Amino acid sequence: MAEHKIEIVKISVTAHPKADKLELAHIFGWQCVVGKDQFKTDDLAVYFPVDSVWITAEKAVEDIGETPASYLSKLRLKSIRLRGEISQGLLISVPEGKNWKEGKDVTDCFSATKYVQPPERGSGQNVVRFRKRNPNFAKYTDIENIKRYHDSIPTGTPVRITRKIHGQNFRAGWVKKGTNVKGWWAMFKLKLSNLFGGEYEWCVGSHNMRVNEDSTGYHARASRMLGLKEKLVKHKGLVVYGEVYGPKLQDITYGVNQGEIGARIFDIRNVELLKENEAGNDYFSTKEFDSLCAELELPQVPILFEGKYKGISQVKKQADSRTSFDTDEIIEGAVVEAAEPDHSWSPGKGRLKYKYITDAYYLRKNGTEFK
Repeated sequence: MAEHKIEIVKISVTAHPKADKLELAHIFGWQCVVGKDQFKTDDLAVYFPVDSVWITAEKAVEDIGETPASYLSKLRLKSIRLRGEISQGLLISVPEGKNWKEGKDVTDCFSATKYVQPPERGSGQNVVRFRKRNPNFAKYTDIENIKRYHDSIPTGTPVRITRKIHGQNFRAGWVKKGTNVKGWWAMFKLKLSNLFGGEYEWCVGSHNMRVNEDSTGYHARASRMLGLKEKLVKHKGLVVYGEVYGPKLQDITYGVNQGEIGARIFDIRNVELLKENEAGNDYFSTKEFDSLCAELELPQVPILFEGKYKGISQVKKQADSRTSFDTDEIIEGAVVEAAEPDHSWSPGKGRLKYKYITDAYYLRKNGTEFK
């Protein structure tokens, strides 16, 4: 799950271009609409990010006071537009008596939590029972929003920007059988299985769950459609991550016909490096990724740009652009990553790969967020 942090921020304030009684407060790469003279530049404030959610209205009032209903949808803080300007998140003054400093994580001081996606849907998912789950079948690492970490990628860094597809994450790969078994009988059966069935097993899953490979659910269907089991048999230890999309998966379908699905690969990971990895080298570089996708004839997410990084405005421009892949539907966004291995990891910041979500996507009505 991507980071959810309520923190102390220093803000800058500018005039609202269309409202005399409102102003714009800027936090990292975000913007919040606030009341006139509610804050001034260099003030410290408590920032609640988009997708903060409360279990009851009373808890919300305890945290943020009597907030206009337009900010909240079923107690979930969502992006809204106020007099023509987008507002993402919510700012309140630092509580009286609190000597909180800029950057302090105060999540535990409030009752708001991160909105959790609804349960996955799709007929025939057929989830693998707990005892057959494999700890080596690594879930994809959630990537953070570049608006929060807008200065993490140094200007001039070689980057790739790709389309962020609004579907459901799936993963597949031949991975070593799990060794976290308990009891001598379970260990004996594992060794027997390795002896006669091989050290590796084929795994397919959604973002959170492993599913039966022959199920009729979307994730298993995507794996079979791409022929991943056969194609990856010579590349054991690798897990590929992709997005499956189409009608009934999400509200954006990319022109896929009813009853059909589409799938694109966006990352590959050598999960056998996970335990010894200290520099993010378990993920493929863009060149390694391109090479293996070409060899195995795997469809990649559309590439929007490759070149030197010039800042968040560059990512926004590419995210808003349309390619032959995009229909006339709302665009979710883009993903930017450092393209070369020497630049792909930063101490203290981790992997230099971030998402950018368009304003239109945030503001759309009746959107789905199945994961």
